[in-house]
Amino acid sequence: MTQSTLYLVQASYQHTPQIIQELEKLFDKDDQIVFMGDSTAQLSVSICLHFGSVSCLAHEKDLIDAEILAHVKVLNYDQFADLVLKFNRCISLK
Repeated sequence: MTQSTLYLVQASYQHTPQIIQELEKLFDKDDQIVFMGDSTAQLSVSICLHFGSVSCLAHEKDLIDAEILAHVKVLNYDQFADLVLKFNRCISLK
């Protein structure tokens, strides 16, 4: 297990920009972020490039433009479960 942190962004669409600002203060280069639900629609290329390790669940990829999707790792449920098990720390931001 890694000592870095997995952040699960589960905020509503309108609260996601505030969560992203908070993440900018907390995020370390070895951390990973999974955007879930409505927060996925707030993704941009600049957010993906800034954090570097951004993922979303496969059934939510339709909320993302193709240009942005090229910078996002799309996870099926098995991959998501494997990712979660790699971390000691998992923080849900709502």
